[in-house]
Amino acid sequence: MKSLLALNESRDPSEQLPIDEFEVDEEYAELSQVGCEQDKQIAEILIRTIIEERYQWVERMKDLMWDQFEVKSRRIKVNYYMFKYRINT
Repeated sequence: MKSLLALNESRDPSEQLPIDEFEVDEEYAELSQVGCEQDKQIAEILIRTIIEERYQWVERMKDLMWDQFEVKSRRIKVNYYMFKYRINT
């Protein structure tokens, strides 16, 4: 196959055959295309799995580290009359 392609390249451009003419086994090319599609789907699933695992790891670290240091909001009760009296005196 390589020798045929090399011979084709050495000829004049008007005498050269298109590269598609060198497709010998159409069934192999079709199976190869199907194999590539399957590999693509497997790679997409693998990448999505990795992203999901990383997201879960981030959530666990956030729960363990960040949320423990978060200050919970609290309501402060102030005796308004005491506060007013101290300011005016």
